[in-house]
Amino acid sequence: MTHPDDPKPVIFLITGYARAGKDTLADGIIQANSGCSDRVRRVAFADSLKAALDGAVQGFFPNLSYFDNAAKIEDRSLLVEFGRAMRRRDRNVFVHALIDGITDAAANYIVTDCRYLNECRIVSARLSNAFRVVTVLVETAGVGPANEEEGLSIGEMIREVAFDHVLRFQPNQAHAVEAEGHRLANLYGIR
Repeated sequence: MTHPDDPKPVIFLITGYARAGKDTLADGIIQANSGCSDRVRRVAFADSLKAALDGAVQGFFPNLSYFDNAAKIEDRSLLVEFGRAMRRRDRNVFVHALIDGITDAAANYIVTDCRYLNECRIVSARLSNAFRVVTVLVETAGVGPANEEEGLSIGEMIREVAFDHVLRFQPNQAHAVEAEGHRLANLYGIR
């Protein structure tokens, strides 16, 4: 387990099924830093995937962006299949893009979509000298995998990772999830 008193900045790797509360937890961590938003950066393995797809569709739909939640939900199967195709070519393509984007060694980072074991292990191996890597599993009663890919990848994460924090919530408890984000921010000295 990562020690909360370690002076290095933190990278939170948040794992959980779609709609389990990962982004809400990140919101809570960020809210705990009111006035210090430059100290916490939200990133995702899927950011480079969304950017690539945005570039591909711009000639047809200039206002379409997969960073928009409605577009992401509507075309989730496209995002999943494109991600699968890219990982077939290089299973580490998204983790390398994420690590390349972590450029501020003084900032704390929240990775809101840690779904693959290899990505979790590579971030831990490559960044643990400069950052405290904190793994968090978010589970919400009644929330299961959005698709087969998510079920397989997160199932492997749950079996193989000794998470630093396992957070379990009841449905419709956004305030409790945000409060847990505040607690984690305080525990790791991000304020």
